[in-house]
Amino acid sequence: MKLYYTPNFGGSGYPDYHWYRQDSNGGWSSKHGWAPVGPQVDPSQDAAASGYGVFCANMCAPNQDGTAPVYNPGPWNDPKHIHTNNCYSYACDRLHPPGPDNKPQPGKHPLGPNFKCKDVIKAAEQDGLTMDQ
Repeated sequence: MKLYYTPNFGGSGYPDYHWYRQDSNGGWSSKHGWAPVGPQVDPSQDAAASGYGVFCANMCAPNQDGTAPVYNPGPWNDPKHIHTNNCYSYACDRLHPPGPDNKPQPGKHPLGPNFKCKDVIKAAEQDGLTMDQ
């Protein structure tokens, strides 16, 4: 997984982050917020074009079944799932069940309003992610 960051998302004055995952075919993909999973991309180019100009880290999510996730946008783009998943759940390959609109976040506590890369990394580590050396 690759983590990117911006200190001023869309001119809002607030930070934001975005995750990308490496799929089993070696390509990279992501899910921007509640938008559908898009085509496979070059993470650094997509992050820059999306306003996430700071690369934070390469991380590894705990394997769900011992294999890399397969690029298959269908389940993630299903109307029952699209608003209960985001870049983080997608990158971790953890499809959340249907329910109220929800955006899963890293960690056991919400990030503060002025978080930095290190705060997102620490929160993700609480979920079992590790730094990719």
